[in-house]
Amino acid sequence: MTDPDECRTGVPRAVPAREAVDALLELCGDAEFVAALIDTFLAEGPVLVARVGSAVLAGDAPQARLAAHTLKSHGMTFGAPRLAQVAAEVERRARDRELTVAGGLVGELAVAFDRARDALGELRDELAGRR
Repeated sequence: MTDPDECRTGVPRAVPAREAVDALLELCGDAEFVAALIDTFLAEGPVLVARVGSAVLAGDAPQARLAAHTLKSHGMTFGAPRLAQVAAEVERRARDRELTVAGGLVGELAVAFDRARDALGELRDELAGRR
């Protein structure tokens, strides 16, 4: 059965960060590898948020869309539903060349990333203890 929120937003329902990390651990079987994935997300996230902002300011809708799409995917992978939701909206607005609206969402995107970073940082620290 389809999730009503997924139909409304176009974003599949995300699981909380802990469940997402546990699923990655089950899939990969290696806490060190999953910690490295989280580290990559934590390092690339601010760059991607900044890229969305600069692309919007430059009027570069394709670049804004690509960076937002990547953030959406990362949000889904790492259990950050708000990040995925806001990034999906930015992606849609960039696709439709509504860069003024997309630009108005950059601050919200940054806040959503910060919250995801905090939650995943704690989980990453737990993984470090498993090595």
